[in-house]
Amino acid sequence: MHIAYIFLFSILWLSGKNVVSTCPYRYWGSDCQELCETNCQGSCHENTGACSSCYSGYWDTHCHKDCPANCSSRYCAKQDGSCYSCSDGSYGKMCNNACYIKCKKCHQTTGACTLCNDGEWGDTCEKTCAPNCKICDKLTGDCRICKPGYWNISCGNKCSDLNCDICSISSGSCQVCKSGFWGEDCQKSCGNCTSDKCGRSDGRCYSCQSGFAGQNCSILCNLGNCSFVLM
Repeated sequence: MHIAYIFLFSILWLSGKNVVSTCPYRYWGSDCQELCETNCQGSCHENTGACSSCYSGYWDTHCHKDCPANCSSRYCAKQDGSCYSCSDGSYGKMCNNACYIKCKKCHQTTGACTLCNDGEWGDTCEKTCAPNCKICDKLTGDCRICKPGYWNISCGNKCSDLNCDICSISSGSCQVCKSGFWGEDCQKSCGNCTSDKCGRSDGRCYSCQSGFAGQNCSILCNLGNCSFVLM
């Protein structure tokens, strides 16, 4: 039998009665000639064209309306456009209220600050962290992350190793050497490594500068026959 369309049949429960849907997928109307709205995710109601759900960024019965700009990932409720969560710096049902200027995140309903910008702390992030502190505790001001080269709860101590970039905030022991150095106390040079990058524990280069080879790029090679393979 030749037919114009292959129909998708589904059973709908309307007004307590079983009704057979005879429109093809994503079509609606009395003659099934109306196409569901572009922003409908999935199918739409065969009698009204109402979308079953919307793509991210849209809401309303036929997904005609844009979600508020400050909705996180532009995702909002289909029924009323309210945001499920807000982007940084905003709050409210529609995320149209601004958090305190120094507040990175605030409670979506009350606007109370929950996360400060780097370098700030306090109820409304009105206080400044210690000079060498990058991120401090919002409630106490105790430093959680120091700027490179410093340690201690107030980041008032310098890392003991001269070539240390990041040291433990609690003990001062070096964790990351400055570019170009390696070793427990960061006193050894990476030598001829590309971009001065080498392993902290053994000084092995990740790649060599032009004209050098070997595990530590210490072998001077002939550019005509040097393979640059690390040994």
